[in-house]
Amino acid sequence: MAYTPRIDPMKSSKVVEAWYPKDGLESGMYKHAAKDGKSFTMFLEELKSEKMGQQTIYDGLSLSQIFDKKAKMRANGETPPLTAFEEGLKACGIRFDGIGTDNIVGKFFQFSGADVLFPEAISTQVFAGRKKDNMVPIFAARETMLDSMTYYKIYIETAEADEQTSKLEPREEMKETKIVVGKQTVTLQKFGTYLTQSYEDIKQMRLNIFAVALDRIGLQIKVDETDDMFYTMINGDGNSNTPGATASADASGVIDGEEVTKVRTIMSSPYQVSVLVGKKAGVRKWINALADYTNPYDMRSFTQEVVPQLVMPVMYEWDTSTITTSHFYGVDKNYGIEHLTMGSVLTETENLIRQQIKGTAISYAAGHAIIDENAVCDFDFS
Repeated sequence: MAYTPRIDPMKSSKVVEAWYPKDGLESGMYKHAAKDGKSFTMFLEELKSEKMGQQTIYDGLSLSQIFDKKAKMRANGETPPLTAFEEGLKACGIRFDGIGTDNIVGKFFQFSGADVLFPEAISTQVFAGRKKDNMVPIFAARETMLDSMTYYKIYIETAEADEQTSKLEPREEMKETKIVVGKQTVTLQKFGTYLTQSYEDIKQMRLNIFAVALDRIGLQIKVDETDDMFYTMINGDGNSNTPGATASADASGVIDGEEVTKVRTIMSSPYQVSVLVGKKAGVRKWINALADYTNPYDMRSFTQEVVPQLVMPVMYEWDTSTITTSHFYGVDKNYGIEHLTMGSVLTETENLIRQQIKGTAISYAAGHAIIDENAVCDFDFS
């Protein structure tokens, strides 16, 4: 990593942990981390690993992966260790959570050192709100970390007949699979807002209350990026890849057992619909149809033949104008959508460290791409 501190004459950290640099933490570390495509949390984790001579369990993980790892550990009854960033907060005697906490926002500026942690504290808290019950991981096959706002998508361009492999006779030529770069780049969107309160207005605010406000910003980012994902599912990512699997109900507005089966089989093999989304009224019809749905195929009692088992798609409600009325949209969770992100919530670091909070932008850059349009479906029951 080989980071050489360049001390900001206005602010430098004197908070000391065993693995801290000799001159402490300083604001220039944010720029150094961003240059390498890392968040400040990732930067500190790597720094700690280097100074301690052994890799921490969070080293190399994005903020999203750290949250997921901690959640998994808690689910297994384990207590996840603090991140390097959280150790810094603890060393300063700062904590956001807890009903009885007497910490106030101004504590970040009561002594030199804690101020450097303030921007990442805001970013992490907003990111925590963004992670709560987020539907993007439910629909997206994978998350790709980017270091710029544009993405040159690579995909396979092959006719269905050529996708099949077969035994080759002597001197017979193999079929070709063409991997190409998308004709249109995918541009990440910035989802964010501006803080409108000055430092003087909020410095006496308790941190647990300030955390609620930041959490709410994260929740709105979650809503907006989810809407962007569904928009991409329906309209494609600009590379002529709207849903490749389509079907319609037999009778207008009717969802019954026949339609449930049709939705389950809407995709061509080897794809299967994993998850669906629809507006509230359509979801009600789907649930009512499932209440009466009986299909011996699911019981496997009608044959001894070993056949692939169809999954029952999980339905989610999304009641914005992005979802067309009387349509269900779905994906094969493994092949349909790619979530693109720069990995962390961005704040204007220098402003925050210098207590110039009012007018500071908080944003999260994200976008979506279609991996394979044949793994995306549109069922019309209008």
